[in-house]
Amino acid sequence: MIPRKRVRIAFIGIGLLTGMAMADAAAPISLDGWRHSTEPDDVHVFLCQRADCVFGSWVSCRTEPLDAAVPPWARRKDDSTAATVASEGDKPAMVSPPLNLNLIGRSYWIETADDGTSTYRTSSIVHDATSTFVLTSSSSDRNASWANLDRFESALQKTK
Repeated sequence: MIPRKRVRIAFIGIGLLTGMAMADAAAPISLDGWRHSTEPDDVHVFLCQRADCVFGSWVSCRTEPLDAAVPPWARRKDDSTAATVASEGDKPAMVSPPLNLNLIGRSYWIETADDGTSTYRTSSIVHDATSTFVLTSSSSDRNASWANLDRFESALQKTK
């Protein structure tokens, strides 16, 4: 007979592993070298952990049904969530993206902090047969922000 304490520990361990597997399965895509986190409101945040990553690189992804309108507050809230996750407990990054969302092409903006450092953000929308994916890429390097956005757009397009 197995003691109750061991059975409880086994169930807790199985529950944690199942929960982690479900969180990874919920990601719209998976890319090597990017750590995934599902945040409230089904915002997916990907943090770059490759050796060649530019500091502060992250990508957020919001998934909406194909026919649903993207809420006007969504990108500002998603950026704030992703910036907080990326800072990993440090003070949240200051986020003030434009209110408009370019539904046809790509959007690009620069945020400059009081200390003069800049954050480069790029954004686009990818559609598949059933969903709309709103992507935002952020980095302390302009070219890295664009390259990361390209990487995620390409990965989403290949899953169609």
